[in-house]
Amino acid sequence: MAKHLTQEQRYYICLQKANFISQKEIAKRIGVSESTISKELSRNSRAVGDYDSDYAGKRAGIRRSKASRAKLFSKITCKMEQYICAKLENSWSPEHARPYHSCDRALNENTNGLIRRYLPKGTNFDIISELEIEQVQDCLNNRPRKSLKYRTPNEVMNKYLQRVESNRAKKFKPSLSFHS
Repeated sequence: MAKHLTQEQRYYICLQKANFISQKEIAKRIGVSESTISKELSRNSRAVGDYDSDYAGKRAGIRRSKASRAKLFSKITCKMEQYICAKLENSWSPEHARPYHSCDRALNENTNGLIRRYLPKGTNFDIISELEIEQVQDCLNNRPRKSLKYRTPNEVMNKYLQRVESNRAKKFKPSLSFHS
């Protein structure tokens, strides 16, 4: 199992690097492999040769957070997917997030920012028409997103729904067999 570097080890790496100690020697002194030091410096430096232990710790934490969220969604079973699909068909939206952790809701926070481009903070929603809201919704759902490999949310949702419908049709396809 991979062992992560501690903040103290990062601080030590920073000091030794400033004293021009080799990666091999740093690795030996803190009891890790040379490749661990090499990866740490390449992944978490601000620029070539500019290693800051605080910055490195933050970058590593962000990467671990993203990896753990990816693992969470990779463990969705077929049964869970069916449950979620059934709920989505009833306009229910599952949000796997902890309260007061905006980092768990990055997409939500990003979408709020996009909405604010059309409806600035302080806008009185009592005077906004349903049509105006639908226009904003249409703009956002047809806007390519980097997180969707530059596809629009509408494209992704339509492709998903086609796949679900295709799977459903395969399951319930009556068999036509004629007996003589």
